[in-house]
Parts: sequence; structure tokens; C-alpha cells
Amino acid sequence: TMKIQPLFPRPQTVSQQIAEILRRGLDDGIWKCVLPGEIELSRTLQVSRMTLRASLATLTAEGRLSVSGGGRKRTILVRPTGDSKRRASRLIVLLTAVPIEHMTMLHILQVDGLRERFLQDGFVLEVHVNPAVFAGQPARSLERLTAHLRAAAWILLNSSAWMQQWFMARQLPCVVIGATHPHITIPSLGSDYRAIGHHAAGVFLRRGHRQLALIVPDDGKAGHRNTEEGFRAGAAMNKGASVQIIRHSGKPDALARSLLAMRKYSPATGLLVALPQFYLTVISALASVGIRVPQDVSTLARDSDAYMDFMIPSPARYVIDVQHYVKKISQTVLLVARGGMPRVREQLLQRDFVPGETIGHLSKK
Repeated sequence: TMKIQPLFPRPQTVSQQIAEILRRGLDDGIWKCVLPGEIELSRTLQVSRMTLRASLATLTAEGRLSVSGGGRKRTILVRPTGDSKRRASRLIVLLTAVPIEHMTMLHILQVDGLRERFLQDGFVLEVHVNPAVFAGQPARSLERLTAHLRAAAWILLNSSAWMQQWFMARQLPCVVIGATHPHITIPSLGSDYRAIGHHAAGVFLRRGHRQLALIVPDDGKAGHRNTEEGFRAGAAMNKGASVQIIRHSGKPDALARSLLAMRKYSPATGLLVALPQFYLTVISALASVGIRVPQDVSTLARDSDAYMDFMIPSPARYVIDVQHYVKKISQTVLLVARGGMPRVREQLLQRDFVPGETIGHLSKK
């Protein structure tokens, strides 16, 4: 009997995987005459330039590429195959405003997992970092981008309401990672932040806290709005509870000032903090003025990151099964890339609550 080998026998080096991604891109006509520069290509593929060079050397040895130019070398396609029609059926583009080195660990793992899963199904994932298309109403930028990259599917990471409306109006195959805004019918996958907010309020109330605060970026993201709605609804279960919303620009010093002003004039004893980087800002700002956690104030992180495993006291937080998340996202994106549509437009994935050590009982203080 004939034994069929899998596409990627294990183990396989990263450079071998990247070489295969490049082969498929060449075959599908994603790159026509010249590959992008090393900096751009390494950023797109989310690998180091050293790894990329090893992959390019492999394809050069195969006769797929050649190098020309003087001091500044250009990598040229020597045997382009495929056509633009095939390109549209094999390219998946993830749009983000944040480069990989500034992403949370959750998003880094998502990108890495999606790239591998798409490759196994014959698709190439391109990560396109473009802050301009996430700001304001960049219609021209999006028009140029979508005309240049004829993708089988687009993935929007942390997108605005305007951006979601733009893709929906043009009926482009698209999936939102995160929450969608009202009246948006694009398929989406994200955490059930409304449920998290409601649960978090209950956690504080059961420990005797009545003055609560939610700390979120003031960026208009739907997930933050859903968190606030759930948090307020959960707090309303106790008539004596109050909720403050601290919205910030994302700058650590401004967030610290707002937090300490709240502690001075209208102190909350239970703080729910959105996004792991800002949880770190909150903890360090409190420590800088001698406010102890959980003795003086209790904190709860809406999101989790790897660094929290090394914090003392251990943060109370909500965690997600990354592998399950990546599996659900890849299934939906591949369905859309092939012209399908999921039965459930908005898929809300649950997170597990980790009690940690940062929520104290107010009655015991």
C-alpha cells in the first residue's frame, strides 16, 4: 500500500514552514515580479529576518528566486506561476493597527496558530499592520488596500464601528475578531464581555464591595461597551452599589493620574481593569503611593496575559482556552474564504474565572 505523508511532518523548523508559505504564495501569484523587502516581508510573516533569510535561501537553491542589485539587494521571482484569479482564493489578510511586538500574548498566539491552520488548508495568512486604516474614516486607504490585496477573506482585529460598516457595505468576505457594533452583520468571534462584566460585579458584591469602578480605554471598541453594560447590570443587583467608569487614552501617566484622583475624591474598593497592559499600570500606580492590593483595594483583570502567572499576589482574572479560540476562528474564516457563512453570526466564547489573590473581603478589613 502507498503511504501518504502529511504536508508538514513533525518536527519541522520555522524556516521550512515559511519556505512553504512563500512557495504557495508564488504559485498563487500573490507576488508578481519582486518580493517585498526583508523588513516588510518579515513583518508580514511575523518571523525574524534571520529565519526569513534561511527560507529565501532555500527557495533560491530551488531556482524559485534570484537576487539582483548592488548594495541594496532585491529578491526577484524567476518562475512565477498561478494567476490573479487563484490569488484571490488563497490569500487571507489579517488587518491590525498594532505590530506583533506590541500585541498581547493572546493575539500573538492567535496569529501563530491561525497561520499554521490556514497553511494546512492551502491558504496563506498575511498580517497587514496599518494604523491609518483604523483611525477616523480612512475610505481611500481601505479602497487602495482592498484593491491591491485581493483576499479570499479579511480578518479585522480590534476594529472600529466605521471600519466594520465599510467592509459590510462593500460585502467583502470578512470576519471580526472581537465584538461587533450595533447593526453590523459581519461574522464575528469574541469573548462574552457582557457576561464577564456581570460576573465581575457579582464577585465584588459577594465580598462586600459596594463602590465599584471599571477602567477601560476610551477608544469606542464594542467589547468595552459590552463590558460596561454587563458591569452596570451586575452592580444593579444590589441597590447600595455604585459604579464609576474611568476612561483613559491609553497613556500610562494619564491613567495613573485618573486612578489616583478617583482614589482621593471618590474611592472605589473594587476595580475591574480591561486589557492586561493597563492592569499592570493600575497595580504599579497604586503601589507607587503605598496603596496595597488586596488590603486597601481589590482588583480584577478582565483579560489575562502570560506575565500574570509571575505576579504576587496572583491576579484575579478571566482566561481563555487559546487553542479552542484559534480553532473556532480558523473554522469560521475558512468557511467565509470559501464563500460560506456561519449559522451563528456572532459567536461569543466564554472565559474561565481564576479567583487569584487580589480580591479581599471588605467586611474583614
